[in-house]
Amino acid sequence: MSWPAVSPNVLAVGGTRLAANGSNRAETAWTGSGGGLSIYTAAPAWQATIKVTNSAGARVTPTKRAVPDVAFNADPNSGQYIYSSAAGGWVIAGGTSISTPQWAGLVAISNAVRSLSGKAALAGTSNLVYRNIGAIAGNYSSHLLDVTSGTNGSCVGCGAMSGYDQVTGLGTPWADKLVAGMATW
Repeated sequence: MSWPAVSPNVLAVGGTRLAANGSNRAETAWTGSGGGLSIYTAAPAWQATIKVTNSAGARVTPTKRAVPDVAFNADPNSGQYIYSSAAGGWVIAGGTSISTPQWAGLVAISNAVRSLSGKAALAGTSNLVYRNIGAIAGNYSSHLLDVTSGTNGSCVGCGAMSGYDQVTGLGTPWADKLVAGMATW
């Protein structure tokens, strides 16, 4: 896996394909999403609560840093509108280069709310996501959409599944609930 995604100091973001209709939202793993296990970086202590799929297909506690931690809509076919003067206006873009800054935006909004309440900015966001969301069943289902279908290849571990997976991590945010939760940690 690539640096800096495997650094325990970052929140690694994978990608999904979004299908939305009004208030209904469905997401599947995006075929261009990365993911897997680091060759060199040890699994941080906060990943002890997850299981990963090893090369034999067994679900085990990781000994190496697993990525991604979370995901966001990244498929260019369901991507985000961005304005590009070079492209002549509004275009649809995708990739984890779109999904990662959106997670950064959610953290920034949460930090702004925290600041207004006199709280310090969040530090170690990936640790906090696992500890305050992934490890608490009620928070998990209310803060993140668990993406359970789709793949990013045909390898063992390349498919989305219930709980943590090496394509979409813990899932995609319910932004309003996620920001409210991060504002109180």
